[in-house]
Amino acid sequence: MLVSSDSWKAKTKKKTKTLAKVPSERRLSKHELDKVAKQRDLTSALFDQYLETHERDIVRQDATVIVEKVQRELTVRETTLAFCKAAAIAYRIRSTIKKNGKTMGPLHGLPISLKDQFRARGNDTTMAYIGWIGTYESCKDPELVHNVNSQTLNPNNQNLSSEGSSGGEGALQALPGSVVGFGTDIGGFLRVPAAFNGIFSLKPTHSRLSYRGVANVIPGETTYSSSVGVMGTSPDTIHLVLRSVVLTQPWIKDSNVVPILWAGTNDNKPLKLGILWTDGVVTTQPPIAVASDLWWMLLKVAFLKADGGYDIHQQLDLSGEPLVSPLRDAFQGRDYEAAYYWNSTADVDGQLVNAVIMLVAPHAAVIPGKFYHTAYTEVINLMDYRVVVIPVTKADKSIDKADPSYTPLNDVDAKNWNAYDPEIYDGAPLGVQIVARKLEEEKIWAIGKIVHEILKAAGIQ
Repeated sequence: MLVSSDSWKAKTKKKTKTLAKVPSERRLSKHELDKVAKQRDLTSALFDQYLETHERDIVRQDATVIVEKVQRELTVRETTLAFCKAAAIAYRIRSTIKKNGKTMGPLHGLPISLKDQFRARGNDTTMAYIGWIGTYESCKDPELVHNVNSQTLNPNNQNLSSEGSSGGEGALQALPGSVVGFGTDIGGFLRVPAAFNGIFSLKPTHSRLSYRGVANVIPGETTYSSSVGVMGTSPDTIHLVLRSVVLTQPWIKDSNVVPILWAGTNDNKPLKLGILWTDGVVTTQPPIAVASDLWWMLLKVAFLKADGGYDIHQQLDLSGEPLVSPLRDAFQGRDYEAAYYWNSTADVDGQLVNAVIMLVAPHAAVIPGKFYHTAYTEVINLMDYRVVVIPVTKADKSIDKADPSYTPLNDVDAKNWNAYDPEIYDGAPLGVQIVARKLEEEKIWAIGKIVHEILKAAGIQ
């Protein structure tokens, strides 16, 4: 039934119920909001000024530390209230209980945020549709621009987008109003906001985590699979939460989930990586090109010396120099799945490629409305591969210079190239995705942590 425009506009007013749930002492004044709106970077010092010292100490901790402290010195109440306050502030600027003195499960006391696609009792799941207000929850918009809420900008640089559709979750963690949360990914909607907001994520194979209780716009569609995944502020956070969920044996309640417990892997073979810096269709903007050359040379040297660390060593007996090779085959659907790049060098040294490092997009966190080429993430959903995203660096106007003699490959490449502005992009987060085959989330997490530790030790991150 058709309704008038006045009717759907009136319905959007229901979103004020969310604000009404926030205690008045946690709300920012109009003067404060006006001040914030003029700031480029909302993270760190600007965000911290609205929190008490003990609250900052809580929300800046890694999830693994929070879980440990809840068992000793923190209460669930004070931990939850600290994150509720941080989340309330983040919203305005764009728990379990103990039983018999023991914690209840591995995530006891850890506040976890949810994308508006996970049905939570008492809250709307709108999927950005006005008609879903007052019914149930969720959003499938690559830039989080819709009629339910205003656009979500990037807290690292308000000139840029946080991207979507899990961009609200990415922005919340970048502040941080949360250290870990769940999102969904059907075309990069978990990975892109993670990379653009400077945090971590892991997109599992579609059937590794349950989609029950999660709204969707195309129920039952499996040709181009959507996955439930985790976003967090550290690799250990991703590991803690994903492992804890899998250990609950979700396949008991949802037969669509594969019955595989979380386990380590140690095949006593050297790690072999492939690299893809361009798909040959749209050329990377200067921040990506500069960072690619710099940190790949660093990785190449570091891998020769790496011992992995105790947890990683148990999973991947790392040794040897990684093979740097271009991708030889185009992504063209499931017929290519078995024989895709993983097998392409086996006849040379008898070893399959473990993972491929590739871009999330041909640019860093993007100017709103200028995300022209999404193939880097969409193709992974077509293959239903598992992916980890790690932050690498930030754009720097002093070194990310555009080549004035560059000749675009096509019209889309020209639009992307011309959209680069070093002043606007300065400080934009830049991340990469590390891709591997199905149902080995444990291995891709471990590879991601190895790469992250190498970059961190060199001061890149």
